[in-house]
Amino acid sequence: TRIGAKPADFVFSPLSLWTALTLTVSGSNGDTLKEAADALAFEADIPRTGHRQLGDVLNFACSRLQRYRKDILIANAVAIGDGMILMPQFLKIVHESFDGEIFCGTSPTTINRWVSQKTQGRITKILDGDPADVVVLNAALFKSKWRTPFDKFNTTISRFYGPRAQDCHMMNICDKFAYSNNGTQ
Repeated sequence: TRIGAKPADFVFSPLSLWTALTLTVSGSNGDTLKEAADALAFEADIPRTGHRQLGDVLNFACSRLQRYRKDILIANAVAIGDGMILMPQFLKIVHESFDGEIFCGTSPTTINRWVSQKTQGRITKILDGDPADVVVLNAALFKSKWRTPFDKFNTTISRFYGPRAQDCHMMNICDKFAYSNNGTQ
């Protein structure tokens, strides 16, 4: 799968990826369930019985965030192609545990319309090409101001070392910031 037309076109959210994969696992069985659970490092019984709790925790956290922060939006959906039928248990999980939508149509136009609506027009295209049988969707939108903003006058051009070194605009700030000491700094 190719992501983005060029490297700078794409940013992904680990939360979105985890949510979409967890939702996918909850609709799996057999070898697919085992392989997906292994990939997500779920304990043996989590995919069968725990996905509801995982979805419930995510849904609760997001709804609490959204209640107090209007600049956070999380949306989930499963789009199904013509002739596809989803099991009633999976439909219930999508709706109840992930607060997700289910709709017909997996064409790029339908998918792109959904993501544009859910991101308030900030993302207008995520899919092109042929329709799929099933598309699991997650949109996460967070737009806010920094509590301690950077002073744009302190922006300088500096060398960034990544896959290829290049000059770019860099910002910095010197201040005191609290941090969590749960094994990371």
